[in-house]
Amino acid sequence: MLRTHARRMPQNRPTRWSRGAIALFILTLYSLCATFSPAHAYVERTFQGCTPITWATQPRVVVHISEFSGPDFFQNLTNLLQLTDAIVDVHSRFNLMGGTGAWVTGLETSADPFVFKSWFNDATPTIHVGFTNDPTASVGATYWNLDASCHIIEAHILFRDPYIYGWAFSDPAAYNDPYYDATLFNPDSDVYFRISYVHELLHAFGLSHTDGAYSMLNYGDRPWANRDSASKIQPLPDDVQGMRALYPSIGARAEVAVLNTWFDPPANPTGTYPVANQRRLCKPSLGSSWNSDRFATVCGLTNGAAGSTVIAAGQTLRTRFAVANYSTDDADVEASLYFSSDETWDAGDVASATTHTFAVSEAVSSIQGRTWTVPALSAGVYHVIARIEATLPWGPVLTDWIPLRGTVTVN
Repeated sequence: MLRTHARRMPQNRPTRWSRGAIALFILTLYSLCATFSPAHAYVERTFQGCTPITWATQPRVVVHISEFSGPDFFQNLTNLLQLTDAIVDVHSRFNLMGGTGAWVTGLETSADPFVFKSWFNDATPTIHVGFTNDPTASVGATYWNLDASCHIIEAHILFRDPYIYGWAFSDPAAYNDPYYDATLFNPDSDVYFRISYVHELLHAFGLSHTDGAYSMLNYGDRPWANRDSASKIQPLPDDVQGMRALYPSIGARAEVAVLNTWFDPPANPTGTYPVANQRRLCKPSLGSSWNSDRFATVCGLTNGAAGSTVIAAGQTLRTRFAVANYSTDDADVEASLYFSSDETWDAGDVASATTHTFAVSEAVSSIQGRTWTVPALSAGVYHVIARIEATLPWGPVLTDWIPLRGTVTVN
């Protein structure tokens, strides 16, 4: 978001500029703005000739359970309870975006039949979430009903019924799936519902797919972060940036995270709404140069061969990770690298003497390719943990950490 500050000219020294000088000044100012003002990366949805489409007031969510049925009563009841927990959890993270009026007012359930695109014409703005037992329907889809002012008055989110499509309604911890290595699927190959719901909820608020940003509106392995939240899943900074632009509001937020995925733009975008995939970043490794493929098995190359994950003190380790700044201010970040016998960071883990400092703008994600000097380590297998400490202009100091992909070995 470009912020401008007007400066008043001194009143006791009148300045006279020729028309040519004024024109040159305006042209120069325009050129500078065009050069240094970053274009936003989020994509506003175009629908029925309207761009953007937004809610005039915050909507509630109504979940319809009429198609959420099956032969096993107790399993059906368990699914319903887990579904409700998942939606409540996603809403709690969605409503913490800060600096935006985009939020959900409440959640209700209904036994009324749900028909996708058949409008309920509620008295209040509502997102209706329903299920279908049609095996040919989209896995997840969103549609809108607009008024003459391009405001959304009702939205529908459709998912396939869990008895014809495998949904994992709990989070990775319930399936003994390490959050930092979790993908779209749980160990039973069921799709984590929370990820799909965040994706469709962002559509419901007026954002479209993107093939040029790190966003929950990509497909693929959208990241699970190291958070206190039960789900560890939420909109990424690019999505937050979109919500702040479409629904501007006051309010501060202080949160910076380190993650282990990034987006992979399609080589040949096709379709009306091209979309990128998210993928796991490369494993830390040795190497005299970087592997140009961010998502390769290992980050480093030596004479064209894959860099080794067998390391020794004094060698150079190459890593890639992402830093996501959800805050309402720019953040100054110091990154460190630790070697741990397990996947949990603690102060007893061995740190590299190398540190890196850099800035990450408000509501922006940054990919980092960094090298580190390997410290003295006992023989064994180590998780490589990236840890950040971020400082905001108004005081908060924030920390986060995440194990990177794979492990390294000391012989």
